[in-house]
Amino acid sequence: MKHYLPIVAVAAFLPASALAQPKALPLAEFRANGDITFGNALRIGKRESSKTVITPATLKISGTGSTGDVFDTSARAVGVSLTPRSLAERWADTTRTKDFGAICDGGSHPLSQRYSSLTAARMLYPEAQALSDEIDWAATQRAMNARASSGSGLIEAPGGACQINRPLVMPETGSGFTRLRFTGQGTGTVFQPTASLSAMLSIPVGNVTVSGILFTNRDGLAGVGIAINKPWNNIPITVRDNQFIGFGTGITYQGDNVDIEGNFFNSNGTAISMVRCLNSRIRSNYVLGGNGIDFPVPNLTGGEKQCEGIKITDNDTLPAKNGSFSLRIRAGLMIDVTNHMADQILESHGIIIDGTAAPVRSVTIKGGWIGSPVSTLAKYDGLHVETASHVMVSALTIDGFSGYDVGATNAGFLGLFDIVAHTTAGLGSVKLSNAPAARIIGGTYHNTKASVIEDGTTYTRALGANFYGPVTKADASQYLLNAGDPSPDLVLGNERGTDAVKVSGGNGGVGIAPDGKSSNVSMSIVSKGNQPVRLVSGGVAALETYGSVVAARVPVLLPSYTVSELPPCAAYTGSVAMVTDFSGTPTYNGPLTGGGTRRVLVFCNGDAWTAH
Repeated sequence: MKHYLPIVAVAAFLPASALAQPKALPLAEFRANGDITFGNALRIGKRESSKTVITPATLKISGTGSTGDVFDTSARAVGVSLTPRSLAERWADTTRTKDFGAICDGGSHPLSQRYSSLTAARMLYPEAQALSDEIDWAATQRAMNARASSGSGLIEAPGGACQINRPLVMPETGSGFTRLRFTGQGTGTVFQPTASLSAMLSIPVGNVTVSGILFTNRDGLAGVGIAINKPWNNIPITVRDNQFIGFGTGITYQGDNVDIEGNFFNSNGTAISMVRCLNSRIRSNYVLGGNGIDFPVPNLTGGEKQCEGIKITDNDTLPAKNGSFSLRIRAGLMIDVTNHMADQILESHGIIIDGTAAPVRSVTIKGGWIGSPVSTLAKYDGLHVETASHVMVSALTIDGFSGYDVGATNAGFLGLFDIVAHTTAGLGSVKLSNAPAARIIGGTYHNTKASVIEDGTTYTRALGANFYGPVTKADASQYLLNAGDPSPDLVLGNERGTDAVKVSGGNGGVGIAPDGKSSNVSMSIVSKGNQPVRLVSGGVAALETYGSVVAARVPVLLPSYTVSELPPCAAYTGSVAMVTDFSGTPTYNGPLTGGGTRRVLVFCNGDAWTAH
């Protein structure tokens, strides 16, 4: 029985003697004895036991004047090569899926179109599981496995629409740190499913690069575009310059040392979803429609770890769907977000940092912009932080949210540095609820309804900000040198609401007074060593203390009373004062008689005021 095969592109590399009389090769045949031939002129395979093997030794040109082993024949590709190389050298550089029978014309081509039995199909495609398997899938998987067996190199998919009914799986190279690259021709290379798939491409190993491929989820048959699930072993994976259209999730990722960069995500449920990830980089991706980047809650009881050490840089996201967010971190440590752009937020928070279900801490956001359509305010907060700690945000611009530009609940050690909170029509610029040790340094807060609203166990230090609206401060908070702040008091101490000293001023006067939650607070002014404490007025040290001695350096003006106005003596034992209406001649320690015009010094001996 003969089975006709696609013609392998060999003619270009045949020696001149074989092409002296140009003519078309006969159809390729898979013969009963296992040989693969082009009629009687060219045999490229031989039967070994139960399989057909193609090797340099079996690729022969037959007939008068032939040179025999084609792999030893040198040829130069005209216009693109200067050095003649053998066919074997050329095949060692790149494995092309079309060399393994891929069709990629947009139509479905099951193996049954070429083979009458699964056994026959498996002679060329040992990965085949049924005659209903797509030839495009079988050829691509065979090319991957063949390339991996050689250790490294490039697997090239052709332009066209390739159909797959099973997930493609990147194999181990088995040769240390060599790298396997699977690449297409950009938007010209399309992979789409013809059956229900968990993922279009699965990457369970490292040393892999995938680039230049359009993964499209025709008829919604596939859940994920690329699923990365590798161990933490520092071996890299790169997913670069691909497109993902219409998946539940474009890329799912578990593992370490992964670069996801320069990809385009269009109308996916979520662009990138990551759990159990370490030391990886997400950069320069573009998301149009659907959720952006997500760190979901891992299955901690199942042994999954949260993400750590992730850099998210220069990504542009336009969710533009109800309920869609730009970035959500629900589990993770040491996550750095730089120049993140989020536009077209509608009915979700823009960026969500939520440690309610799993730990979230040490997140930094530097630069970027979060906004909604100009004509419609998003319903919630621009940046929403909940049950997370050590979140530092700097140089971020937020605009267009009907909630708060920044809303934080149960967020310890939150830092807002040089934020531009530009929304004027929302509830307020910043809402802090139970946010201990928050810091607001610099920045502009445009909402005239409320620049800052604090409640619960919140104690904020704010310095050098520009507030357009009122500030509702918690008792333990301190605001200093902020433009637009109506109560610019300096409060020293007062950590977590303890006793403190408040320095207030304005309208020609300055005051120093106890502050804090306690109703009775003592106050001391203490010098160091044997140095005095001085009270200075008008440039003159009026009063000094030296140890137990109090020295007046200027005349002392005593309080003046009439005899009838003197306060009860029992409360002022040892005090002196002046009476202004003494009548008669005073005697030392004598009684006081009022109604006269004489000024007399008086002393309280504990029982009564007496002339002194």
